[in-house]
Amino acid sequence: MRTHFSPSIGTSALAAAAILATQATGTATPLQGTEAGPFQVQINEVDADTAGTDNLEFVELWNPAGAQSLDGLVLVFFNGSSDTSYSAFDLDGFSTDANGYFLLGNTAVVPTPSIIFNGNGLQNGADAVALYFGDDTDWPNGTPAATSKALMDAVVYDTNDGDDTGLLTALGQTTQYNEDENGNKDFDSIQRCPNGSDFGTRPATPGAECDLGASFESYCVSFPNSFSVNGAIMDHSGSGGIADNDTVLICNDVPNGFGIFYFGANQTLDVPFGNGAMCVSSPITRLNPAGSTGGTNQATRVLDFTSALNESMIMGGETWNFQYWYRDIGQGADFNTSNGLSITFAP
Repeated sequence: MRTHFSPSIGTSALAAAAILATQATGTATPLQGTEAGPFQVQINEVDADTAGTDNLEFVELWNPAGAQSLDGLVLVFFNGSSDTSYSAFDLDGFSTDANGYFLLGNTAVVPTPSIIFNGNGLQNGADAVALYFGDDTDWPNGTPAATSKALMDAVVYDTNDGDDTGLLTALGQTTQYNEDENGNKDFDSIQRCPNGSDFGTRPATPGAECDLGASFESYCVSFPNSFSVNGAIMDHSGSGGIADNDTVLICNDVPNGFGIFYFGANQTLDVPFGNGAMCVSSPITRLNPAGSTGGTNQATRVLDFTSALNESMIMGGETWNFQYWYRDIGQGADFNTSNGLSITFAP
């Protein structure tokens, strides 16, 4: 599941909030002092690890007020091996576009970024990107990461690397985000989806809002049962949209009888459980009422997001993992499990 992120706001930025008066007029609104105007601007998307020679890297900023001058801001890249800066980009003279977007990136990125940096110019991690009030001259290469220099926003990221606790602490963050969380690092990015929300990992969308469509992914393993040598297999029907409220969990090829669908935020792989394996790690939430195949060797459960049932905790943009536990009398431990189904829900 996507982990949640709370932006770090420097004390000077908090002071700026008191005098923020931004109106989206379709033209860039000038700053009212060094740290006033762009308080709403935030890091919206980071794509550090791309296919081949890393020539599609980019950082996307976003301002909910639309077009806004970026005077007085600087974007800084930090190297996790030393927790110091290795690039800084002064944003004086630039503005977000009418939709609030601003791109820095490689020449091959579409649309073309307003600031170009060389391929492999954004390290894969564990590293960080941070947005500050100030100038590039405040950040010569080798400057230690810090929150004391009017930090507006930051994201610490990796590609299957261990957490850099020093960098997290220096930038006031608690979570490091893995661009390969979905096993698709070449095409996914770390992004706020929808804009301005918590960070997660989704297909890269430079200069545009993320794809809010639902996604479904099978994972983990199933083991043979008394009905099928292939075991019980999770499936679904419906759109995966919370507003549509039409998603149905399906488990095929199960022995006729009793079973339970359950879900959780975290995956686990191939942990022995009865005659099968646990594919969802604790804490897990049981979906009531319990299921029954009704003699069809197929169990189903409608997810009703408008009800008072447990699935009402699921929100659009979140990823949850589902599995089916079922009785298999006369077979070893007398119970078994399906494989897992990971669903990223649309709003």
